[in-house]
Amino acid sequence: MHVKVCGLTRAADADLAADLGAHWLGCVLVAGTPRAVSPADVASVLGAHRSRGVLVFRDAGYSEIMSAVEVCGVSRVQLHRVSEETAARCEPAGLKVHRVLDATRPEAVAEAVARARADAPIHLDVGGGGSGRTFPWSELGGHDLTHVIVAGGITPANVSDLLVCRPGGVDVSSGLETAPGVKDTDRLRAFFAAVRAAPIREESP
Repeated sequence: MHVKVCGLTRAADADLAADLGAHWLGCVLVAGTPRAVSPADVASVLGAHRSRGVLVFRDAGYSEIMSAVEVCGVSRVQLHRVSEETAARCEPAGLKVHRVLDATRPEAVAEAVARARADAPIHLDVGGGGSGRTFPWSELGGHDLTHVIVAGGITPANVSDLLVCRPGGVDVSSGLETAPGVKDTDRLRAFFAAVRAAPIREESP
């Protein structure tokens, strides 16, 4: 089961998340959003953990994505509201692509299960992401979520409820913060303790 800590803006937070066991560390490259960083900032935020880095884009074109990848030295991207044509072009260019589906769409869970692969997981999130809102996790029941990552409103207090559904991973941001982009040390530690305590399977996407 993979854990992604997203919305990182500070090196100390990335270091702690990595030390606690985060598989992926997300930096948001969406200008004007509360947790946005510039491509030039990513190296200093991720430091020695760039191999775990995920660059998060929204409404971005191929050229913008590839330019940022080159600057950041990160080869894994998460694409919100990016055309399938653009996403498909990124894969032959050597990128690991995480597509995002809006979990509020009635068919989203079934589509995610059908499309997700080990090398191309699908995230289920609310709207364009970063909302801090959950969707009804009961909709996940009965599905094989091995390569599906769940996001939206996840906190140390509720992650154990989500893990009953056995997702392939969780993507957490605002639930660990004292302010946008500022992770709370105690919440980070509590979150990973809750994940470790949950009765979840060993395999992961």
